[in-house]
Amino acid sequence: WLTLKEEKKQLSQYLEELGYQTVAIYGWGILGKHLYKELKDSKIEIAYAIDRQREKGGSHIKVAAPEDTWDDVDVIIVSATFDYRNIRKLIKEKTDIDVISLEQILMEI
Repeated sequence: WLTLKEEKKQLSQYLEELGYQTVAIYGWGILGKHLYKELKDSKIEIAYAIDRQREKGGSHIKVAAPEDTWDDVDVIIVSATFDYRNIRKLIKEKTDIDVISLEQILMEI
């Protein structure tokens, strides 16, 4: 991620090129919060985060629980890269929204 910043490559541009305008961030830990900071001043709208511990949220973003009903977005970005496959499976059982991992984005930029 730091290398991409040094090379002036932006995650927001990558997402825009894929046609994504609204995102939800799955995992509101350190990486999810860094992703939020990276995207918040871009053209990408961050609709909400999803996390098992809903109280992790703050006044700047709504945090939904995995069992909640989620608003429609273009893509859900999973910041919890350690368990991506299981998380993706759970998301796809619930919705047909596109799902990508933060790790995948960082590798493809």
